[in-house]
Amino acid sequence: MDIIYVCHYHIFKPYIEYKIDLKNKTFWTYSVAESGKPRNEADKNKGYDFVGYLDDGKITAFLSDAAKNGFTDWEKEYINPDIDGGRQWSISITFDDGSVKIIQGSNQYPKQWNEMDLAFQHLTGKDNILEK
Repeated sequence: MDIIYVCHYHIFKPYIEYKIDLKNKTFWTYSVAESGKPRNEADKNKGYDFVGYLDDGKITAFLSDAAKNGFTDWEKEYINPDIDGGRQWSISITFDDGSVKIIQGSNQYPKQWNEMDLAFQHLTGKDNILEK
């Protein structure tokens, strides 16, 4: 894995995006609440704000946790059509060979969701990257 993008949408909250660049060991974020408008790809750093650098040991631990939780094998969609509005989310994983896997959901989550949220927290120091 080179780069992981995580995005959350909620009917009553502005969306938030995270960019976790494992290759360059950096962590970025974007919140529409702070800017009042969607992220602009033409802006410096594609509109993301730099949060900090990622530690080699934490990256190694994250990759181990991701493998243990089958993170890259998650299904492409997790949809619960019985709930209107609510929470939508997406994860985009860019691999070393340039291929991309997109996982998305609406009011439903993989069973390893909480374990991966904890792995993201240990990696970045940020709570609830995989907000539920």
